Amino acid sequence: LPDLVAGRTVPPALAPVLTGLVRARRAFLVTGGTGTGKTTVLAALLGLADADERIILVEDSGELAPRRPHVV
Repeated sequence: LPDLVAGRTVPPALAPVLTGLVRARRAFLVTGGTGTGKTTVLAALLGLADADERIILVEDSGELAPRRPHVV
């Protein structure tokens, strides 16, 4: 997420909000058109999840590959 803030993909004021959503295990939706950075943002957010969290991914075509032991 810091790289996305530095690259101006994510506004600095939004980074703590997104971090809070992930850490609080809240549900959220990431939407956008083709090529708008959805996968990049989701990959960054997955990196914020605790390593012992179980992550369930539902994708049409597998683009996310989090390096976590509990990914379904």
